[in-house]
This record gives sequence, C-alpha cells and structure tokens, in this order.
Amino acid sequence: VLEERMPILGAYRVPGCPDQPYQSITPVNGARLVANCAAGSSLALLPDRNYWLDLDGEGTVTEITALVQP
Repeated sequence: VLEERMPILGAYRVPGCPDQPYQSITPVNGARLVANCAAGSSLALLPDRNYWLDLDGEGTVTEITALVQP
C-alpha cells in the first residue's frame, strides 16, 4: 500500500542545467536542483526521506524511507 501511495511525478526542464534528477529524488531536492541551476544558488542536497502521516489514528508521523526506496 505504501509504494502505491508514495509516487510523485517530478518533471524538470531547466535549459543548460548539467545536474539531472536521480531515481529516488524527493521534492525538496528537486526544488534545490532547479534553484541551483536556474538561479545560481548553491544549496546542498538534503537526505531523500519519505514520511507517512497516519490520519486514522493520532496523526503520527513515521519515516518509511527504507520501505519505499530501493
């Protein structure tokens, strides 16, 4: 169930950008790649982590990166 609910479509096109997104990129790092290339920023990439918010219970947030990334 987690793998079915976690995919995010990320489409990036920044002309002249040598950095390419990688298979397990998360939105936080996609935005950083674009900012670094398009705006000349020098933002370091953050760890690509995935979290699950349990809305059925008490709203607990659980890291599930190891369960959904290869």
